[in-house]
Amino acid sequence: MALSSDDWKQKVVEQGLTICPVCESSKITYGACGVGAFLVRQEYVCEACGHEFEALFTLLGCYAARE
Repeated sequence: MALSSDDWKQKVVEQGLTICPVCESSKITYGACGVGAFLVRQEYVCEACGHEFEALFTLLGCYAARE
């Protein structure tokens, strides 16, 4: 059974690496990445089971650039 979106997010944050939500393998290939003003969409393919999935990243805040 595949991880729910919330469970997948929690495991990725805890482990510090992207895993497949179906088989939990870390053998992931990064695909196309779409960048918008407030959202980034990243495509992935699991090399272990072939599952294709996407992750969404959102704007959290800002910080000062190097001076």
